[in-house]
Amino acid sequence: MLYGLWTLSSANGQAITLMPNGEDFEPLPQHATIAKVIADMVANYHYKKTRIDDSLSTRIFDMYLDRLDKSHTLFLTSDIKGFETYRFQMDDALLSGNLSPAFEIYTVYAKRLNEQVDYTLSALKTTQNLFSTDVLDFTREQMPWFGSASEEEAYWNKRLRYELMLLCANKKNEKEARGILTKRYEKFKVKLENQKSENAFEQFMNAFVGTIDPHTAYLSPRGADDFNIMMNKSLVGIGIELNVQDEYPTIMNVIKGGPSEKSGQIAVNDRIQAVAEGEKGQFEEIIGWDLQESIQKIRGAAGSVVRLRILPAGATLTARAKEVTLIRDKIVLEDQKVKYEVKTIRQGNRERKIGLITIPNFYFDAVAYNNDDKNYTSTSNDVRKALEGFKSQGGVEGVMIDLRNNGGGSLKEAIDLSGLFIKNGPVVQLRDAQGKITVNSDPDSLLVYSGPLTVLINRLSASASEIFSAAMQDYGRAVIIGEQSFGKSTAQNIYPLNRVLQQPDKNYGQFNMTYAKFYRINGGSTQNRGVTPDVSFPSRYSSLSIGESTMKNALAYDEIAAAAFAPVSQMNGINKTLEKDHEERMLTNPEFKFLKEDIEKLKEINARKSLVLDLKKFEAIQAEQENEDLKRTNERRKLLGLTPITATEAQEKPKVDYVKDESLQVTAELISKIEK
Repeated sequence: MLYGLWTLSSANGQAITLMPNGEDFEPLPQHATIAKVIADMVANYHYKKTRIDDSLSTRIFDMYLDRLDKSHTLFLTSDIKGFETYRFQMDDALLSGNLSPAFEIYTVYAKRLNEQVDYTLSALKTTQNLFSTDVLDFTREQMPWFGSASEEEAYWNKRLRYELMLLCANKKNEKEARGILTKRYEKFKVKLENQKSENAFEQFMNAFVGTIDPHTAYLSPRGADDFNIMMNKSLVGIGIELNVQDEYPTIMNVIKGGPSEKSGQIAVNDRIQAVAEGEKGQFEEIIGWDLQESIQKIRGAAGSVVRLRILPAGATLTARAKEVTLIRDKIVLEDQKVKYEVKTIRQGNRERKIGLITIPNFYFDAVAYNNDDKNYTSTSNDVRKALEGFKSQGGVEGVMIDLRNNGGGSLKEAIDLSGLFIKNGPVVQLRDAQGKITVNSDPDSLLVYSGPLTVLINRLSASASEIFSAAMQDYGRAVIIGEQSFGKSTAQNIYPLNRVLQQPDKNYGQFNMTYAKFYRINGGSTQNRGVTPDVSFPSRYSSLSIGESTMKNALAYDEIAAAAFAPVSQMNGINKTLEKDHEERMLTNPEFKFLKEDIEKLKEINARKSLVLDLKKFEAIQAEQENEDLKRTNERRKLLGLTPITATEAQEKPKVDYVKDESLQVTAELISKIEK
């Protein structure tokens, strides 16, 4: 990333701290056993067959250094030269349980990190030059490590001045900025005195499994607790799910119906810089905090006010953070369930009634189901009710299902939902680690809806969303509209390690391991490639690191034999016509023009690798960008018949969902084509 203190947290988002008094790290008694057990599980039960040998060892070695010092700003060349003796010992460490090489590397890493924090705290005692011609390079991943401590400190000083510039550009004078950074680094210093060997072990084990695939992970006891907090959506106060990426608490999901989603001001990949309590409380920066600390700071009682200072996803190096005020509230389950409405769309000289069904996730009440409750809550049951509701409202001529931002959920529900739109047949195939292929089919022959159908997806539609979309596409049952989906086609099992080791009274964390892969009924996989829409929109996510294909060591796309199924119809001819007409409409659509400009702007931002450390130039660029943003906001407002706003007024962009509107237009056209 291009912001913040890159090396003050681990690559998996946990804050990095050090042993007190510079002591070496040593494995805990259980670490040898856990390492051997996980190595055995990977070698024998992981979906990807893996040999624990020297070939793997050298990849683990490189991955370990990458996780600890990806930006090459901590280790010295002499450190790396000394580590080379361990390059072919990583596999032996796993198989024997002798983890000394990994812990010795981590001890040097901790020492270098401690030196960086001490240097920065010392430098913050004096005035820094914020009006220089010095250039800070943000991307050092491909550069060599520094040859000397003096080279390294020169770079640290540039980074420090950049952080001061960020604060000064946000209406702080240099003295105030140095005070803020001093408090931030002093907080880190406290953490430096409370490091546990568990951090070193977690880093090494994840370097090991990270060489195999990005979704297999060892979670320490604390890491497991954080994972379960996220999975249980415990951040119900404002309705977001967080992780920590490159020091920043980063929004991974915005929960439907929560205060964040309702505000319209928060999106996936936004980064939280600071949090303030109440309408007048002072902001406290949370850059560099670990996940649990960030969660505790943001959570609060229902009805209370919290203010966030946010860097929007893809923001430029010089962007000013925006302030968002939210009222904490309990996330109502109903807000996360299926929603439906009837939309009237003009198509040519006719008006078409289209049923719009929005599915936030694939949910399923397993307890009620197992208790034979016929009214158990589930996505497929609620969609069935929506389809029946359309009939009670006089009927619809077509249906559109909106799966944007739907990250998946229950496999059973993806299959059952598909069954509402086909009579019978396979929906998805699953191949396990032993190569056994299981075909999962629609369990009954009931066809609830047989009319024109479209499915709207985007880059954040994943897993179960992709299974359903792919099945509808393969059957020729629906036209898929939107963006290429996420591309995750792997399944993981969660193994609490106290159960694996048969020590139920202990907390040894957990191991999440990829055990299977999903395939379309046509034999292809959605892995890496996702689902390609029939009618497409350009994606602003294309310039961000979102999607399976952007992940290191993601499993490759491959194919198996197709399942036996009979397509409902052949849509190729219709799809080509729909795509052509869609493209013609987009040529005159101003929102489409704005989207393409936004994408080009993001590409330009991501191409920037350096910055001149001159506060005046920095502020000038920032002001120019803010004026440009205000101009574009007012252009949108004018098109909507709204009055323009000034720079001093709240600059919330008008809420325009032209993708949904255009997709409904495509649906109306599909109805017309099918009628012919």
